[in-house]
Amino acid sequence: MKLFKKGKDSALSILETVKKKKLVRRYILLILSLFISACYFNLLQLPTQIVTGGSSGVSIILNYYFNWDPSQVIFIISAILLIAGFIFLGFEKTSGALVTTIIYPMFVNLTANISDYIVVDLSDKILISIFIGLLAGITTGMVYKAGFSNGGFSIISEIISERKKIPISNISFIINFIIVILGGVSFGWTMVMYAAIILYINSVILDRVL
Repeated sequence: MKLFKKGKDSALSILETVKKKKLVRRYILLILSLFISACYFNLLQLPTQIVTGGSSGVSIILNYYFNWDPSQVIFIISAILLIAGFIFLGFEKTSGALVTTIIYPMFVNLTANISDYIVVDLSDKILISIFIGLLAGITTGMVYKAGFSNGGFSIISEIISERKKIPISNISFIINFIIVILGGVSFGWTMVMYAAIILYINSVILDRVL
């Protein structure tokens, strides 16, 4: 019996170690993806003012009109929507977005001056759009692979979907479409075409990653 108990304890200890290692890998993957997202946001997306939706898109628009710090705008929007998620969806469904809500705005703030160290020619916006689409698809896929959520407006999509029984993808499309149109009004309709390129490439890459 003692031998059996020792073997059982040993097996449980091994399983616990494996779980911890997997959790560490998940967080490393999440943090890496959020850091890359913050880098391409500050290096490529914010300077070119290409709005593709989400809290990042709203932050670009508000930065243009009011010179508000994008990292603060992203954090405030994400935090408000996270609280709404806790209220209407419960902690279990929303907890995956908690880390993203805190870490991503922090990385956006830390990498705000990245263009001082990495110089990129922003004149070819089609090439820039392709790169943003590729990086967005890869990093979003990494977040989902790690078992987390991007948070932000996706929480609103989940709330509406749960209450109105509308597919999440349809609601997300409508929300992002409105934000992209606001970007077009602010920066010109050519920017909407660049946004369309980014969103298409993003969806293709995301499907491949997942």
